[in-house]
Amino acid sequence: MALRNDFISTEKVNLNDDAVISETNTKINDKDCIEENEKDEGVTNLLRFFLFVTCWGSTMMGMDLGLTGGAALYVEPALHISSNEWSWIASGAGWGCVIGSILATPLSFIVGRKPVLITSSLLYMAGVVVAASSFSWGQLLAGRLIMGVGIGTEAMTIPMYISEVEVASYILGSGFVGPFIQLIGLLFLPESPRFLMLKRKPELARKSWRKYRRETPLSERDYREMVIRLEEELSCQIDFVSAIKEIVTDSKRRATFIVGGVLAVSQQWNGASSVGYYMAILLKSLGLTNHEADYVQMPIGFWSFCWTLPAYYWLDRYGRRTMLLISFPIFMIGELIAGSSIYVTNTNQRAAGFIIGMLIFYLGFQIGISPVAWVTNGEIYELHLRNYGMAWASALLLGSLALSTLLFSKQVAAFTIQGTFYFYVGVSVLFWIFHFMFLPETKGLQLEDIRDLFRKGLLGLVKKHLHEAKEAFHYYVLRKHNGKKTRSDSSET
Repeated sequence: MALRNDFISTEKVNLNDDAVISETNTKINDKDCIEENEKDEGVTNLLRFFLFVTCWGSTMMGMDLGLTGGAALYVEPALHISSNEWSWIASGAGWGCVIGSILATPLSFIVGRKPVLITSSLLYMAGVVVAASSFSWGQLLAGRLIMGVGIGTEAMTIPMYISEVEVASYILGSGFVGPFIQLIGLLFLPESPRFLMLKRKPELARKSWRKYRRETPLSERDYREMVIRLEEELSCQIDFVSAIKEIVTDSKRRATFIVGGVLAVSQQWNGASSVGYYMAILLKSLGLTNHEADYVQMPIGFWSFCWTLPAYYWLDRYGRRTMLLISFPIFMIGELIAGSSIYVTNTNQRAAGFIIGMLIFYLGFQIGISPVAWVTNGEIYELHLRNYGMAWASALLLGSLALSTLLFSKQVAAFTIQGTFYFYVGVSVLFWIFHFMFLPETKGLQLEDIRDLFRKGLLGLVKKHLHEAKEAFHYYVLRKHNGKKTRSDSSET
């Protein structure tokens, strides 16, 4: 109740007697508030500027993926780096991401979201400077690790910050742009109101909220709900040892961590990032020149970006589980085409087949597993375990990114390029079966409903999904078959 009392006292100071909402200890009819001004969420220009700034910061991983792949063509011969050493350079940012993601959550609660994001931008830019000025493999690896820590802290903190205020000389040097814009923009932004309320600074929290959201019935309701949710989270927090004990011994909690963990791992063990980091090298191996390989990967990256735009709309319309199960066959077909194109003898046809396969691959990847791994992991954990759940999922996802990238050159040496693509297809088939059996649909569900989905553990999820599949088979297959048979019998009669 302490947070709520702080909120009430602040409201008495900041709101006039004739304000629509004056105190939160009096019940307000939310329906009447919404009807009074249904669409005005009180969004300010500062909030729009905030989203612009954070979106620039979110380009760190994408920029790193694209630039590193192209840089390999020039950095390897310049620094006399072997393919094995380059695998550490390519995966270096991923290992740094793991470190950054682990540090981000406690730091964001101790010093605040804004200082952590400023630090992430500074770290990334420092890493870029170190990497771009490298004259040795060790210095380049150090720069990549520093960049990765910046990416990891940003990746964990940006979604948290957004959710709290929204209504939602080598080529490597180019990566400086995104985090620099983010850094400059952050200097003009206030701290998260939720963090300020957590630190018992209700007046500063209210001032911060008013900068992001104007005073309207909807924005006041959202602020009040933010305070109440924060109070609920604090009241049910448990220490690390108790959390581990509960996860291990309780089948319901254990099921969420298994499902979320496998979901995170499956986002990377399909070659999405490892192939991306080696894209230019792969294109060169098909017979293209350095210049051609460097530029051909650009439209592939742009194509991949374009399919991120409709993905979240489809997730809300058709469901997370549905889009994920659809996406797997699509990107597996793309990988089969890309891998099989290696057997073509004509250079142009071989390159064309590979590019077409990768376009299909990234289409499937971006409309399903790529966003679902983050969205679903943000929804399935209970409040008192959410921080542990997100840290678990992030560490597995980013660790898988680093490990798959590190091992890619070794896989190619052992299996050949086409064999490596077939390996990813085989692994993806196993992941698809797992998700079909265990991954629940969370679209439109409240936290209590999601809890019920995991109430009977993994066995309950399997029974539920097999029953739904059986009903769907009877409805869509047997009913149509019986309908045709009935019509046939009627015509004979």
